[in-house]
This record gives sequence, structure tokens and C-alpha cells, in this order.
Amino acid sequence: MTISTLMNHRWLRVSLLGIFAIVVILMGLAYTMVDSRKVANLAAKVVEQKTGRSLTLNGPVSLRLFPHPSVIAEDVVLGNASWAVDPVMLKADRIEFAAQWLPLLRQQFVIDHVHLRGMTLNLQAAPATQKVAGNWVLTAQEDTPPIATKGDTDSELFNLKSVQLSAVSINLKDASGAQIQSVDVDQLAGSLSDTQLDFSGGVRWQKQPLNIKGLVQFQPNSPLNITLGMQAERLSLQPGAGTSKPSASTAQQGWLFGRSPLGFDALPLVNGVVDVAIKTLVLPSGVVLPDLSTRISLNVESAGVLHVEHFKASLGQGTLQADGRITGYTAKTPQISLRGAAKDFTLDQVIAQANPGKTSNLIQGGPAQAAFNLSAMGRSPRELASTVNGQVQLSVGSATVNSALFDNGGDFVLSLLDAVNPLRKRSEENQLQCFVAYLPVRNGLVSIAQSIGIETDRLNVILDGQVNLKNERLNVRIYPTEKIIFILRSDTKI
Repeated sequence: MTISTLMNHRWLRVSLLGIFAIVVILMGLAYTMVDSRKVANLAAKVVEQKTGRSLTLNGPVSLRLFPHPSVIAEDVVLGNASWAVDPVMLKADRIEFAAQWLPLLRQQFVIDHVHLRGMTLNLQAAPATQKVAGNWVLTAQEDTPPIATKGDTDSELFNLKSVQLSAVSINLKDASGAQIQSVDVDQLAGSLSDTQLDFSGGVRWQKQPLNIKGLVQFQPNSPLNITLGMQAERLSLQPGAGTSKPSASTAQQGWLFGRSPLGFDALPLVNGVVDVAIKTLVLPSGVVLPDLSTRISLNVESAGVLHVEHFKASLGQGTLQADGRITGYTAKTPQISLRGAAKDFTLDQVIAQANPGKTSNLIQGGPAQAAFNLSAMGRSPRELASTVNGQVQLSVGSATVNSALFDNGGDFVLSLLDAVNPLRKRSEENQLQCFVAYLPVRNGLVSIAQSIGIETDRLNVILDGQVNLKNERLNVRIYPTEKIIFILRSDTKI
């Protein structure tokens, strides 16, 4: 190595060290010259001007310069719309804004990244007297002198490259301010502009974990437009798993179909599509539906339209497929239609699926298939049962039924069976050979025009009559015919 080369290398090292020292000095000077509270107040004024909502920084404010100038504020409150029930729309324990260096030196505050922790967000639909869809519509102030932003455009102020949420609670409320749903966010990341928010991460609905990914688009005077994908290993809809318990008044009425509203009005009035995939869904009755997938579309027209498409789940070793529609779910009388079919399952598999974790030998076999096409109007099970129209079909093949299954049916079932077959107590098992049913329904009245047939190893039974779902009364005639069994001995002469 020559002397000149060595000198060049030393000069390079000295130059780099000098540049580094200058950068450190400049950063130190910038830190001492920048007032963190002043920067925070500037950010608050920009937010207030662009959103029309007050931003209050109640807690301490600190400044971090590397790698981006960042303001960390605690106990931050964003005001709500004047007509909203809650005084604040957003309250956060900690908010961190990361800005750009060059605009800040020109007293411009351009936010690139936001991290919110310990936040409560209240979203409320607007009353009919307002000209906006909800408090999520933010309007810039018109009587405030403009504060310089990147390019002096509103859209660039909210062009956030990164938004991170942790320990967040989101409350969804109707126009009266009553809470209709809540979601807890463990970790969520995305980006935000003045027209849309995209996100992905983990949340908890009714304390049950879900993985979500979606896009929310918002425009002034328009409902939210949501595209959402949701996945879960297990989701329970049973009381005690976060859902509301049946009221005591309903249980004391003595009716099979209660009067309590089903809560259709709790559905948000938005436009959107939700794709759902749940490994194990537990219905309120305890029935388990494995491998459930469906698409739910929402439309604000006609007081809310919900369409369930491509519903599919495992039923025993078979499948259940269906689709449905609810029209006017925020109206006084929603209209519901439901149709579907189940095939390739057996009765013993369905009983095991309805009682997970419990073994049962009450029935063995029973290959079955079913189809239904029903429509109804109303807000409660009682109203729906009183107005239902359509038909149900069911067929079951050979099965072995233990008499204990009938013993669990109560006094009415036992009396009915004794009338049909007085000799049934002589056998602990009953061999079902075939069961078929076709049940047309009109305005809550189920017609049984000899359309239910049962064949066992001892009896043929036909049912005729009707079932009134309105008053929950039945008028059924049963026609049993005992089979005549001939036993031929080997020495019998014909």
C-alpha cells in the first residue's frame, strides 16, 4: 500500500467521523430548540381544523427525534359530534405521532405513523335530523385560518402510512345512543387516508378471539362501506359465552316460541361484505357446526338487507348447505327467508354433534336427508312461527332406537307411544325401518295430510291432521297397523 493510498483512507475516516459529529450536534440542537408541547399543540390544532373536533392533550407530552420526530402524548381526548350521546368520540391512554423532518422545520406538521394504546372509540349512527350518516364523518372547520400542511391538501394530512392499535375497545351505538355491539382489539395494524382505512390483526368479539382483515371506506353523508374477512378456531353463541341470556319472563310464559326480540335491530346499518370461516361454531342450543363458512352481505336499502350466501357446515359425516335473507331488519316487521338441504348424515351422528363430549347409545344408524324452504315475518320467535310459510321434507332410513330415548321425551310422548303401540315395553330396542315426512306450512299452520309415515319391524304408522304454530296446539290422528309375522317351522306342511 502506497503512502498516498494510506493518506486517502485516513482522510475518508476523518471525513466520516466529522459528518457523524455534525449530525449529532445538529440533532442535539434541534432537540433543544423544539418545544414538545408546542409541536403537540400544533398537531392538535391541525386535527381540530381538519376534523371539526377538539383534540385535548391532558397528560404529559414528550418528544423523540430518531428515526423520525415523534410526539408521545398521554391521556388524549378527541371530542364528539354535538348531537352524539358520548361527550368524547375517542379517548386514549397513549398516542404516538411520527412526523416528517423537513415539513416540521417549515412549521408544517405532516403525520406518517400513529400508534394508539389503551383507547376507547365510540361510533354512533346519526339521528334522522342530522345530515350525516354518523359521528365518523369528520368535517373541516370553515372559520379557522388554515394551518400549513404537506401541499396544503386535506387528503395528505390523513395519508397515514402506518396505524397501530393495541388494547382498544370499539363501541357501536344506534341513533339513540344505545350500545348494540362492542369489539376489543388486541393488536391491529393498517393505514388510513381521508376516504378509507385498511387493517388486519387480532380482535375479541364477546371475549372470543378472531383474526380479521378488512377495508372500511367512508364518504360524507354516506353509510360506511365495509369489506371484512373473519376467521376463528372456535366461536360460541351460547349464553355465558358473551351473548345475552334469555329473559326470565320468556321462560315463564310456558310457550315453545318466546316473545323476546331476536335483536335484528342490533345489526349495523352499513354496506359491506363479510366472509366468515369458523373451525367450530357452537349454536345457542349447544349444537356444534364444524367447518363453517359463509358470505354475509349487508345493504342499507329497504331499512337494511342482510343476505347469507353459500352457507356450508359439516353435519355428522354429511353437509348442511343453506342461504337466507333478512329484509328490513331495522324496520318494525323484518321479513326472513331461509332455504337449504342436508345430506349424507345419520341420526346418531347428529345426536352426538348436538351433545358434544357425551356418549350415547340411544340410537344407532339412521341415514337421513332433509330439505327446507321457509319464509316468515316478525321480530321474535313467536311472531316468526305465527307467519311462517313453506315446506319441510325429511327421510330417515334403517336405525336401531333404544326405548330410553322415548322415556326422555316426557309424559306426553310416553302416552302417545303407549296408544300407538301398547306392546312397546316388551322390547328395549325398536327397529326403525323407514321414516318419511312432507310438511307444508301456511301462515303458521302445518298440514299433515297423511304425509308422515313410520315403518318399524312391528308397526306401520300414518299421521294425519295439523299443527297450529300460532297457539302451539296440535290436532293429529294416528293410524297404527300391526304387522302380522308368520313363523314357519321346518315340519310345517303347506
